[in-house]
Amino acid sequence: MARFDYRISALVTKFFLRSVLASCLLPSAFSAQSSFKSAAEIVSVDVIATDASGRPVSNLSAKDFILKVDGKVRPIQTVQLVRVVDPNRPAPPAPPAPPAPFSTNTEPKGRTFIFAIDHEHIHRGNEKLAIDAATRLLDRLAPEDRAAVMTLPRGRIEADLSTDRVAVRQALGRIMGHALPKASRYEFSIKEAFAVLDANGNDEIAKNIIQEMTNRECMNETHCGVINDARAYAREMQNNGLDTLRDLQALLSGLSALDGTKSVIFISEGLVETPDNIVNMPDIGKAADLARVRLFVIQANRPSYDVSQRHQPADEMGDRGMELSGLEDLAGVTGGELFRPSGTVDAAMSTIDNATSAYYLLGFEPTDKERDGKYHKIQLTLAPPEGGARNGVRLKARNGFQITEKTETTKTAADASPLAGMLRDNIRGYRDLPLRATAFAFRDAATAQV
Repeated sequence: MARFDYRISALVTKFFLRSVLASCLLPSAFSAQSSFKSAAEIVSVDVIATDASGRPVSNLSAKDFILKVDGKVRPIQTVQLVRVVDPNRPAPPAPPAPPAPFSTNTEPKGRTFIFAIDHEHIHRGNEKLAIDAATRLLDRLAPEDRAAVMTLPRGRIEADLSTDRVAVRQALGRIMGHALPKASRYEFSIKEAFAVLDANGNDEIAKNIIQEMTNRECMNETHCGVINDARAYAREMQNNGLDTLRDLQALLSGLSALDGTKSVIFISEGLVETPDNIVNMPDIGKAADLARVRLFVIQANRPSYDVSQRHQPADEMGDRGMELSGLEDLAGVTGGELFRPSGTVDAAMSTIDNATSAYYLLGFEPTDKERDGKYHKIQLTLAPPEGGARNGVRLKARNGFQITEKTETTKTAADASPLAGMLRDNIRGYRDLPLRATAFAFRDAATAQV
C-alpha cells in the first residue's frame, strides 16, 4: 500500500482549521478567558472534574487543587467554573431559521466537537454502533454547539464546523470502515507478524515465536509463504498506524489557532503500539495540551469471530490487547479518556456530553525560567479531602504548557491569513461565518443623489 504524503495532511489540516474553525467559533462562553490575557501573563489550565457517575462537580475552589509545574507546587491565582451548557437541559428545540442576508450576527456560543474517524483501522460494518451513537449525540447538543467530521488517515473534511446538524448527520451517515481483511490464508497473530518484521539473528524469543507459527501454519507444505505474508501484514499495520498518528497530531496542532477548549472524539477499532509510532506519542500529547484539546478515544466494537475467516485466529485475545495498547497510550499522553463499550456506545457519548458541559479554568503565573519556549509538565491533583467529601471525583487536565517569547496565547502573523488570500487559495463555500455588517449612505456632491 502506498505511503501517505504527510504534506497533504498538513495542508488539509491548516486549511480546515485556519479558514473554517478559526472563523466559525469565537466562543463567548469562554469570555472569562480574557482575564488571563494580561500583563501578568497567567497560564490557564482547563480542568474537567466529574463524579463517579460522570456528572460535572461544581463546588470546588482553589484550596481543593494541588498544582505542580515540573514537580514543584505552585500557587493558583484564579479559579473559575465555566458552565457551557446545563447537563439537565431538556431536549434542544428545533434549530432557528438562518439569518437574513446581510444581517449582523452575534458571536457564536457553545462547545466545539470534532469527530475524527480512523476509518482505515475500522473494518466495514464495525463503525455502525459508534456512528449511530454519534448521530444521537447530535440530538442532545445545545443549539449553539458546533460539530465537524473528519476521516483520517488519507481522509478529508466530511463536514465543516457549524451548527448545521443536518450536514453533520449526513456526513456521519457516509462514514464506512476501510480496514482491509488480512490478505493471507494463514492465521498468524499480530504478535507473530511483528516478531517476523522485527526479528534479528540474536533474538531468541522472536525465533521461538516464528518457529511456533511456522510449525502450526506450514505443516507439510514444501513452499510455505507464512513468513512473507506475516512480514507484509505487520509492515502495513505499522505504516497505517504512523499515518493515523501523523494526521491526528496535525489536527491537534492546527486547533491551536482556535481559542477556547475543543473536544475531539477519536473513533478507532484499534492502534497497535510499535517502536516506530510510540516515539510520536509525547509530541501528540504536547499538541493536545498547547491546543487545549480534550481527546475522547472510543474503541469501535467488532465481533469476536469473523465467519469469513478460515478458522479461529491464532491469538484473538492477544490481538485485541495489542490493538488496545495504542489507544490506551493515546488517551494517556493527552490526558484524555478511553471508552471500550461492549454494546451500544450511547453511554460513552452521554458521558462525553456531561463531562464537557462545565469545566474549571485555573490560572497560575509562570516564572521567568518557564518563559523559555520549552514544554513544562503540569500535574494537577485534588487536595486531601476533609471528611471524604470529594471521594470519587476525577480530574482531567492538560499535561503541560509552553510559552514563546511573546505569550502562550499570542498568535503570530502566520496565524492570521488575509481574507483575500483565504478566498484565493480556498475556493469553497462556507456557512455560519460570524460577520458584522454596517450600511452607510453617501450623497454625491455633483448629482445630489444618494
